[in-house]
Amino acid sequence: MIAVVDERPDATVVWHVQTTVGDTAVMSGAWIVEDPADLLVGAVRVEPGAEVVEDLARAISAERDRVREACEGAVKGLRLDPLVVPDLGVLASAYQGEPIAQRAWVTATALAQLVQQWHTLETQRRSRKHLQEVFGREIRPLPLRNHAEA
Repeated sequence: MIAVVDERPDATVVWHVQTTVGDTAVMSGAWIVEDPADLLVGAVRVEPGAEVVEDLARAISAERDRVREACEGAVKGLRLDPLVVPDLGVLASAYQGEPIAQRAWVTATALAQLVQQWHTLETQRRSRKHLQEVFGREIRPLPLRNHAEA
């Protein structure tokens, strides 16, 4: 789970983004609180903004390239969906909630879109025996780099 945490002088906004397949909703919770400590247990904490979105997009793209490279000469006809990096400006213009929560929501929504693309990539990868042998049979964890659990 990722926790997008936007600390402001008057409150802290937290959005949870689920990263595992089968969770009921990718965006699973939102809070405006004074102390978010209990909401961060077991979560990878990130701050809102383009940097974390771009980092995750780059990491997914790199893994997509690794899958494609592993296919060369061994797998024919594997189609991998292109990575679409969410447009934070478009997301911001679509926001309709509390103004204080906009930055966190935009980042959480962008991350949720990337999580869904990761799951699609992993489904496509797991559809080929050779790629299961190279990378494993199970869905790999989301490649969150430079972020630690809270």
